[in-house]
Amino acid sequence: MSIIDRIEKSRIVATYGGMGSTFLVKKVENRVAKRFDNFFTPSFPNFPKGELITKSGIRLDEKGRDSYLDEGRYKSFNSRTPKGMETINVDSSLTLGENLKSFFTSNYRCHDEKMWIVSINSAMLNIFSHYEIKDVIFFIRHPLHSMGSYCKPGRHKTVVELIDKNTVNSKKIVKWWARDIWNPIAREYLRCKEKGLDPILIRYEYAKGDSEAHNVFWKGLKHGNRNHASDEISKYMLENTKYCYFKLYDSWEV
Repeated sequence: MSIIDRIEKSRIVATYGGMGSTFLVKKVENRVAKRFDNFFTPSFPNFPKGELITKSGIRLDEKGRDSYLDEGRYKSFNSRTPKGMETINVDSSLTLGENLKSFFTSNYRCHDEKMWIVSINSAMLNIFSHYEIKDVIFFIRHPLHSMGSYCKPGRHKTVVELIDKNTVNSKKIVKWWARDIWNPIAREYLRCKEKGLDPILIRYEYAKGDSEAHNVFWKGLKHGNRNHASDEISKYMLENTKYCYFKLYDSWEV
């Protein structure tokens, strides 16, 4: 029995590092297009200019999903796609968004029910709401705890140190995480909901209850918080995420 026993709708997951993506990918290994969209870095206004999250990738400018990229930039589309999932012929005459749409829609209902797509950057480009892709699963974690997990040594500490060496109690990092990552993903979920696209919200802290409510069963997820931030940083994160946060959660304390 797999981590996710069954779902009758799409098998597209929108999430990000620190929110449980590694756990999910490991559980569905060899049956997942894992973080296939990490070849580009969104524009990230609060991240140092000229720097990349993925060193082999490309950083988008303000055009975002309307950017035109060389075919070589799309190699992870198919190189990270397991057997049984549709690959696509990238068309460099189309925008990044249009190529992403082609990939998602061609695999919307994969023939193999155990196949999954785990995306990490597409939600921040509003791909799902803009192209009206239904039933996307948004796997989201508390902003403070997801930031703590992302920043820990051995994971992405070297990335966040480009913003500030004080990775635990840095308002600069909080601002980046809140405004460039967490809020955009949460807003995309809310936007899909407003458009009647039936997105599925699974909150890391309440994964069992949320998944059962949508007939998606997630097994083996151990809820643990990574909150090593000061009260001041916690309050600053709340200030920067509260508009979206309280549309997804009832309380700041989880």
